[in-house]
Amino acid sequence: CTHLVLVCYQRRVRGMLAFLIVCITVQFLVLFYLQDQEWYVAVESSVEELTAGSMEATYIFLLLIFQLTYPAIVYTLDHEPIYRNTLMMCLMVVLYAINAYLVLFSAQIINKLFEFYMSPSFLFRLQILA
Repeated sequence: CTHLVLVCYQRRVRGMLAFLIVCITVQFLVLFYLQDQEWYVAVESSVEELTAGSMEATYIFLLLIFQLTYPAIVYTLDHEPIYRNTLMMCLMVVLYAINAYLVLFSAQIINKLFEFYMSPSFLFRLQILA
């Protein structure tokens, strides 16, 4: 019985490590893709400063919201199918809708409140969402 628990634990750890590697890789790809755009404006900062209000921080944050919901979906599957968990489904739909709105059509008041710096290209924002 303990061997089975150990095997399950090792699978979860390997799964989470693979998930982290994929997340970090996607974040770097988005970062490099962002910096390759002609309208990209680099922010001058030192290593000690936290650069809030930059395009990099904005898109990594918005991407991270999508990425961090995947483990919630995956680990609820251990208990019961996700479509039976009505509250979880409603929360996921609301979270994805809000995040999609922030990526595509973020209002000025939200941008100012969270110090988002959105790209001028709607096509770029649509590609990030995809």
